[in-house]
Amino acid sequence: MGTSYQNVLVLGELADVVRALTDLGGDAWLLPAGPGRVAVLPRENAYGYADADAHARLLSAKLGTLAASNSVVDSDVVFIELYRNGEHFHSYVSEQEFLVDWFIDGAGAPRYRLGGVEYPADAPYPKGPGGADPAVFAPFGVGPVDLDRLGVALRGEGGDAFLAEDLDHSIMEALHLDPAGLRTAFRWAAEEDLPGLVRVAPRADRA
Repeated sequence: MGTSYQNVLVLGELADVVRALTDLGGDAWLLPAGPGRVAVLPRENAYGYADADAHARLLSAKLGTLAASNSVVDSDVVFIELYRNGEHFHSYVSEQEFLVDWFIDGAGAPRYRLGGVEYPADAPYPKGPGGADPAVFAPFGVGPVDLDRLGVALRGEGGDAFLAEDLDHSIMEALHLDPAGLRTAFRWAAEEDLPGLVRVAPRADRA
């Protein structure tokens, strides 16, 4: 079984993100991911899943800024959803084949769904990365971003990104972000391993 985690990158100062998440009643660890960049590690539910998309959307709306939800699934695929002022504007997936939903229809024939549309089993479907546009991701980085290097990372062409979490690491490094907090999850966060961690807990938990 591979590695899975969900977290959020927010453009803003740590104190402002802490205040916004507190106002929203959030439950997460936060830590700097670079100057003016904050990693948010939302607490997982009973099934071990954290809704990073909702956190990215709400925080980007609350702060009037950019935010990205970042998810690695079973060491197989990276999903990144980008938000601006609470509105979703771009999706990235490291391997589009993972979006294909196979099923058996009423006649017993294999088919698949993609984007809400059904197709016969022999119809071609996209493979490889989707949404790997470095120019769209560059504003999330710190300082000047090398678009060629970022494009290589997004396309998984670096040569050493065998696992999805390694590809994720390469993307964050190409954006000049500290990948430590963006390659982990609430359940793994430890203050001795991640200096600068700040806890935001619901008011009931703080009482």
